Amino acid sequence: MKPLCESVEKVISNDDLLTLILLRVPARSLLQLKCVSKHWLSLISARLFSILRNAIPLRASALFLQLPPSFYGVPCEINFVPLDDTTCIASSPFRNLTFANDPGNISRIRIVQSCGGLLLCSSCPFCTSISEFTLYVYNPTTNYLVTLPKHWPAYYTSIFAFDPSKSPHFKVFVCASPPELSTDQGRFQIYSSETGSWKASGHAFNFTSRADKLAWRNGVYFNGCIHWIGKLEYGCSYFNLDEERLHTMPRPPVGQIFDVGVSENHLHVIEVHSHDYTVQVFEMKNDYSGWIVKYKIDLSLVCQVFPEMTRSRHLFKILSLVRREICREDSFLVFKIPGKVIRYNLVDKSFKPIWDIPASDPLTRPRGDYKAYQYFESLSYV
Repeated sequence: MKPLCESVEKVISNDDLLTLILLRVPARSLLQLKCVSKHWLSLISARLFSILRNAIPLRASALFLQLPPSFYGVPCEINFVPLDDTTCIASSPFRNLTFANDPGNISRIRIVQSCGGLLLCSSCPFCTSISEFTLYVYNPTTNYLVTLPKHWPAYYTSIFAFDPSKSPHFKVFVCASPPELSTDQGRFQIYSSETGSWKASGHAFNFTSRADKLAWRNGVYFNGCIHWIGKLEYGCSYFNLDEERLHTMPRPPVGQIFDVGVSENHLHVIEVHSHDYTVQVFEMKNDYSGWIVKYKIDLSLVCQVFPEMTRSRHLFKILSLVRREICREDSFLVFKIPGKVIRYNLVDKSFKPIWDIPASDPLTRPRGDYKAYQYFESLSYV
């Protein structure tokens, strides 16, 4: 038998074999392995390595939980909640977003959306002028950051589009009123990281009411398109980023209170029936012909173990649906009850607390509830 050191030497001297091994190492560990040698640093930092790694399906490992902005000047603390083994708590990449050279209040930079391991962030919504409002794209794993150039001032939504398995480039989509139009008219504007600039897209359209403007704010990226699911039938549409065309789609069979999300490249809508604590998850068909019921969830047993759920119904909130079918793991639902965040296994129906919600000062705590953003370890460039 050859000495172990000789076998190891053969492995580390073969770049192809070493690359295959490093591709299976967690992203945050890879950042530490860059310090092993200049050669390993060059290998891991290469754009080809990032592209090869992006072909591996992403796995959500944690949630960022963010409260609405505070009017009291309190820094916007973002809580990091690991989704798996909480006996060994992973360290948060950050607690506050404080990007250098931000002209607004640095304590109030906020997450707007999470997509493909990157975060779309914006400066404080209380900036004194639109010139202080800035959009960023940030990789919390590598700490890479890019500041986007200014877009049209009067805008109603910003949506992040990024799929690292298809392209290393991302897009940011805004629905806004350009200077030459009135505030009752809108148009789309798209930023591409490939070109580093914004461009106008599509024809101008009219907002018939304030509800129309609000409907554009809840868009999500899925399958190369931006999707909006409004409270009314006509409010369901999607915009194909390659064709730059707007299409309509069927509305899911839900009421006016629901959550929209994407997990493992599936578009879903979650509706909660608070009178009996049942949850239905609808999934859009690939051909956009309609919706199917993916999950029917009965949380009555959770109510028995945590009776505070029924006493404070207004504090119950769905945070995230995490699917792991590609990884051959059980999918689960994450939701908030008074004082705790619960992970509910959708296969074996087991559940457990994964985070104790910290108490806060009732005088400075902002109104509103937590909003969750999935965290994926990623080496993607921005």
